[in-house]
Amino acid sequence: MDFTIEDLTGGDSTRIDEVARLLHVTFSPLGVWTTMAEARQEVVDSLGADRVSRVARAHDGAIIGWIGAIREYDGMVWQLHQGRLAAVRSWGHHPLPCYRRLGFQIIGVMPDANGPGRPDIFLGKRLGA
Repeated sequence: MDFTIEDLTGGDSTRIDEVARLLHVTFSPLGVWTTMAEARQEVVDSLGADRVSRVARAHDGAIIGWIGAIREYDGMVWQLHQGRLAAVRSWGHHPLPCYRRLGFQIIGVMPDANGPGRPDIFLGKRLGA
């Protein structure tokens, strides 16, 4: 598939809305960005000066992917929004299965945050109704 990677800018409301739709459709079944307003706000927040926001655009102009990055760990790593977090599995004696049984979901992964091959896994759980 042919595509290009392009910066997402605050002046392009059409593309911002397309990315928000992509987030909402993809993640709302997982309980994240359950409204278009939440999804759009996430995209708008990704346009800050300390962040990176890019889209993958197919040859026909359709947006087929988005990545937003936030500077973390004193600039040593960037937090990335990505869609394959549900497939993450633990190994060894990691407590991830226990947290999942308690209702937590993976909300982020930082590859190599604790050294090569030692990621950080961020968990979250919606509180209240």
